[in-house]
Amino acid sequence: MYVLDRKVEGWIRGGRLGAELAHELLETTVFVYASLCAVIDEPSCTRYEREARQRIPDDPDDWHTVALALTTKTVIWTLDQKHFFGCGMAVWNTRVLRAILADHGSEGVSA
Repeated sequence: MYVLDRKVEGWIRGGRLGAELAHELLETTVFVYASLCAVIDEPSCTRYEREARQRIPDDPDDWHTVALALTTKTVIWTLDQKHFFGCGMAVWNTRVLRAILADHGSEGVSA
């Protein structure tokens, strides 16, 4: 959520997203965030800051993502795996995740 507004504004400025669709995207995202997401407080993640920074020394801005994955013992979901390549964490990219979920869709697996 903390980067979503900036990302969407950039997509609008770059002509990749219309204002109306951007509004719908933000509304939907806020709904999902409020109803389906667990909020993890920052102090829970900062205890892993040192380890997270060690795991991704070439991209210090992404330490929060690694720390969150360490805190919640979950995987990282990203549009671009190269940001987290070699960090020692399981990383899924959107294209592969969509393919897996679509393949399992008839079996009742949901996102």
